[in-house]
Amino acid sequence: MKRIHSLIIIFFALVGPIHAELLYNSTWNYTLDLPEGFELVATDGVDSFQYTHSFMPITTIIKSYSFDKYASSKETIQASFTQINATALSEIDSVDWQNQDCSIAMFSMQFEGVSYEGWAFSCSLPSKKGMVLLLTYATAEKADNCQQFLLSVLDSFYLGTENIKNPGAITSYAFPSTEDISYIVHIADKDIPVTMDKEAAMANEFVIEREYAILTLYSNSELWREAWQRYYRMIYRDSYLRLQQASFEIYSQLYPLAKEIDPEHTNRELAQILLTWTQGFSYEREKTNSDFANLPSIISGDGSDCDSRSMLLSVLLAHMNCQTMMFVSAEFSHALFGIATEGSKGKNAHIVVDGTSYLLGETTGHVDLGLIAVEMSDITKWISVLDF
Repeated sequence: MKRIHSLIIIFFALVGPIHAELLYNSTWNYTLDLPEGFELVATDGVDSFQYTHSFMPITTIIKSYSFDKYASSKETIQASFTQINATALSEIDSVDWQNQDCSIAMFSMQFEGVSYEGWAFSCSLPSKKGMVLLLTYATAEKADNCQQFLLSVLDSFYLGTENIKNPGAITSYAFPSTEDISYIVHIADKDIPVTMDKEAAMANEFVIEREYAILTLYSNSELWREAWQRYYRMIYRDSYLRLQQASFEIYSQLYPLAKEIDPEHTNRELAQILLTWTQGFSYEREKTNSDFANLPSIISGDGSDCDSRSMLLSVLLAHMNCQTMMFVSAEFSHALFGIATEGSKGKNAHIVVDGTSYLLGETTGHVDLGLIAVEMSDITKWISVLDF
């Protein structure tokens, strides 16, 4: 008990389940989007937090330090291993992430006669604010089966609030940027060269399948809705920066066309052009567990389904200064794209989220923006999944 308590100063306060929200620490300026079902069991209120999961044998600890305590991420991990008498199962490796000093390692330890295995991640905080340490681990006999979950915990850490639309640290570690490659996309009779990282599709696929494996754990849980929302949030975050350059390249070619067609409602026309483009994609079910096509592959010409198309439009148009949303329905087994733009109310199909009206787009049928099948018009059956 003392080894764990030496790592974080603990008193029991504000304990309980954590779900359906991002956890922002304003003192140290970081954000967590943990998988659903974690409960805060111990904290000092500012620097140290310990979470245990309600149905997975997983514990997560996050601790912040000033720079006068530890000078580097590697030193932070080494010191924590000493404090909890942990054994490194891998080298403490550096991670190229967010222009910060980051390190990662696997470890094992004994605590009250029980063996544990997991991951340690440390990262410098911007503006020399300090260092943060994240430990996430499972009981040793279950650790192999918990790897996807543990990796998702690592990717749930973000610096500040402005960086939450970036690939997570563990995915960046596994799939570092390599070289850009170009594709030609055909939109509105225009051949548009777009640029993406060579590893973008593989990295995005890694996140999609990992998060789907986690989502399936909630199929019989009362947290299924929140878990579903997080599943799409994690995919969106990983996709956003990967499609940034391609979004700008598409925008530079299509915005003048949209403005020429409708100078008063240019963003709506831009959304209509892109919606028509996605409606022309070949409709294919993925041969993966998730059945969700990774977004870089869709742009490069692969087939897709309704949810991947809706996600693609949400990401592209968000880069084009549009407020977007995605909606999914378990009852209809379908997904829709939403954009806050002119004509978002009235007779057009729309859904209001937190006071903002989103005009709906059907990506698999050849209909205009604002039109959906009448049998899917019950808005109570739709869940917004990108409102963060």
